[in-house]
Amino acid sequence: MSNEAVEAAEGRSVIDGIDFRNVIGHFASGVAVITCRSEDGEIFGMTASAVSSVSLEPPTLLICLNQGTATQRAVFERGLFVVNILHDDQGALARRFATFGADKFSGLDVIDGPLGQPMLVDALANIECRVINHSVGGTHRVFVAEVAYADAHPGQPLAYYRGQFGHLMHAHELDVYETVRMRMLEGDPEFQRDLSAAGVAELLEVPTSAAYYALNRLAASGHVVVDGGTGLFNAQQRPMGLGESVIDARTSIELGAMDLAGDRLSTDQIDELEILVERIRRTLSTPGMSTVQREADQDAFHERLIAFTNNDLLIETYRRLSLRGVPAGKASREEEQRLLDSYNRILSGLRDHRFSLVREALIEQSQLRKVIGRRPTVGAFLLSD
Repeated sequence: MSNEAVEAAEGRSVIDGIDFRNVIGHFASGVAVITCRSEDGEIFGMTASAVSSVSLEPPTLLICLNQGTATQRAVFERGLFVVNILHDDQGALARRFATFGADKFSGLDVIDGPLGQPMLVDALANIECRVINHSVGGTHRVFVAEVAYADAHPGQPLAYYRGQFGHLMHAHELDVYETVRMRMLEGDPEFQRDLSAAGVAELLEVPTSAAYYALNRLAASGHVVVDGGTGLFNAQQRPMGLGESVIDARTSIELGAMDLAGDRLSTDQIDELEILVERIRRTLSTPGMSTVQREADQDAFHERLIAFTNNDLLIETYRRLSLRGVPAGKASREEEQRLLDSYNRILSGLRDHRFSLVREALIEQSQLRKVIGRRPTVGAFLLSD
């Protein structure tokens, strides 16, 4: 038997925490903020995705909280808590409550539930609970609780998948989005005029909801604009010079983020970035991988790097400077390898606190993207199929 087989047979784990986090990250989940008011009136809160229903009779659920957090201690001592399920536009709120030491409740509307526990007013749903049992599993404590109060509001839930917050969508929505984006890039006359969700749905023979999602996602990234009077969408022509300006602006933010957070990054945070680099490597080396997925994996790394500054305005500004949708040529295999090498140097520089190496790698990525972008070939601005 192999060593791994022996270890498994003896009940010992055969993978480390980083590998497990990478694998379990493929399980998409909802996102909630767990809140609790202590006996002395202080309120606590933290983001959690380990929430699950247990029983309908009686209504029961469970949550898992890290034992090292103040929120876990408050729930353990008080025996009460609220599960606040988040809307799909509350990613910034999820990041806020996932950050240690932040003023998490600043500017938020909070009301007390029947048990006196704090509920986030703008959440998609609120579930107030009373703990009936708990146990320890590794670094976390599992709380099983009866539901005393529950209320939900219209909207869509925030999703958590492979380390990122986002929108739960059907596969066809992603396909429609990619089709609309590429038809715009290719100069299809049908997509160079005022568009409505119903019109796009008819052109592509897809559900109107999928067309509406595609147009709104393109609007959010600045690739189309919405006429406030008519509600119609129109493609934005983005010259290459603007694309290079966007690259320069994003690189400046990345370099500034390193000055703000570089020497404060924990080992766990760098491990998260390493997992994202592995995803980039896999998508670049997988034949037939969609352009959208390749872009999304690269964006996930850079956005996570900026997120470590814990500066919501900086994060939002960076996201608005999208590189997607700007025509560019195809990267060569040599350029793909150079890109991967630059990501590996960023990781090495962060681990060794050699921030000059990180800066050099970020600048090299910027220059490489400009070279690819200047090629007169239709495609995505980043690495394309």
